Amino acid sequence: RYFASKEELFEAAFPASFALEFTRLARGSIEALTPEAARELQAFAVSNRARVVFLLLRAQGSVYANVVADLRAALVERAFTHAAGRHPDFVMAEATERAVRRLGAAFVVTLGQLLEEERSESALREAVVLHGRYHRAGLTALFAH
Repeated sequence: RYFASKEELFEAAFPASFALEFTRLARGSIEALTPEAARELQAFAVSNRARVVFLLLRAQGSVYANVVADLRAALVERAFTHAAGRHPDFVMAEATERAVRRLGAAFVVTLGQLLEEERSESALREAVVLHGRYHRAGLTALFAH
């Protein structure tokens, strides 16, 4: 099929409905923190690997640049909510807040890298579990002090 413009080709490859579905599943996984929600997101990401990698790692300058920013914001907000619930006396210093924002950004980038590098679904699943465990342990240690 011939596309009259790069924009038309881009829209065919990355329809708005795709980004909306990915965002819905990602936010659902972040908010629910259940294995079922994580599996649903992972199944979607595996079956749409190239497009999800694009959203997570290469969407800067495109109409979908906000997807990563929104995902990072949701992760950071979830971390802050978790900290407040687990550590009621915790006071968020500015340096800690900046650190959590950087950790959220790094988490998203690493997920994109795992999708890109781990070719088998089982290797990807194991890598995501290990990365999530490492991320949660780091946040737990950060908020415990």
